[in-house]
Amino acid sequence: MREYLNIKEAAKYCCYNAAYFGRVMEQYKIPKYGPKKNRLRIVDLDAWMKNPEIFVAASDNMRSGFRRVE
Repeated sequence: MREYLNIKEAAKYCCYNAAYFGRVMEQYKIPKYGPKKNRLRIVDLDAWMKNPEIFVAASDNMRSGFRRVE
């Protein structure tokens, strides 16, 4: 088996429908690879299925940009 999967293959690997898996991916920050960022590592998918909390997306309320360091 390959080390990297595209989104459809990853959905099948995790036993999800591809459309639903896309919505789930928006909630979690699973690292994406490849020049188009459309590949997922099987190791990351296994870790996500065991403990999804480690890939929780950062809060949208946080301000982006520079922070003053004192």
